[in-house]
Amino acid sequence: MFSKEEQKKYKSRYDKRRFQGVTYDVGEIVFAKCAKPSTGESNKLKARYNGPYVIMEQLPSEIYRVRYLNRDYSTTYHVSQLKPYNRNIEEEDESEEDLERETIEEPELVNVPEDQLVSDSVESEKAENSEVDIRLKRKKRLPVKLKDYVVEK
Repeated sequence: MFSKEEQKKYKSRYDKRRFQGVTYDVGEIVFAKCAKPSTGESNKLKARYNGPYVIMEQLPSEIYRVRYLNRDYSTTYHVSQLKPYNRNIEEEDESEEDLERETIEEPELVNVPEDQLVSDSVESEKAENSEVDIRLKRKKRLPVKLKDYVVEK
């Protein structure tokens, strides 16, 4: 059917596109996939990965011995259950929090005449000092579906 040369050529083409798999080095930080919840338990809000773990050693058949980052407990996981730890995501989250803190602190006043600043503070003091016993009621309106009808009040 195919000659040996053609078979080698097809094999080399196939191997170029073939997925080689993921490998981790000793000391890398990874997350491990959580076990599936028991029947009847909601999966919606559960974490999909737990960790971080540190890779201690590589065992045969793509199995890794991992240790929880801050504990002495170690266990084994197959490479398909591991996910690399991405530090960039953590750093981006921290930088976004820093930006939020900066924007929340105190707003700056730009080009506002002093007359307006004084009048605003006087009005706010009047509102704080005076107690209002009158409560405004909402304006009652007819539903849109009754706009063509005459309704007695």
